[in-house]
Amino acid sequence: MKTDMNTNKYGYGTSLLLILLIIFGSFFASCEKEGDVESPIAQIDAPEIGQKYYRGGVIYLNTLITDNEGLDRCEVSMASTKSTFGWDDPWEPETDVIMLSGTEHHIEEHLLFNGPIPFEVMSAPYVINIRIYDVNGNMTHYSRNIEIE
Repeated sequence: MKTDMNTNKYGYGTSLLLILLIIFGSFFASCEKEGDVESPIAQIDAPEIGQKYYRGGVIYLNTLITDNEGLDRCEVSMASTKSTFGWDDPWEPETDVIMLSGTEHHIEEHLLFNGPIPFEVMSAPYVINIRIYDVNGNMTHYSRNIEIE
């Protein structure tokens, strides 16, 4: 019976030590994050909300992005907002990644998704998602609903 008490004594001590490490670790991690908590800001001129595009046409990104500490990257993706039925498949281009620098970055006439809208894609409503990251990992998300015919 004495062996069980020694095991519990060390077991409780180890548990208490782990709990204290978790508490202090969380405290210090939150202290580190207090530096830069501001996300980047963008003024997006294109694509416009509700804009109509035609197969064979192109989509450009025009935006002014700012951040208080420094910019890292802009990721642009697109997905159909309509369930997929019919003859054509929805357009699912790869995410377009634009590297940024400085505290202000102007993107003008950036051709998105490597070229024209394919002719064989489904005519449907789509959403363009724009995620902007700063050098400290803060992220801002913008979306633009568009139509492809």
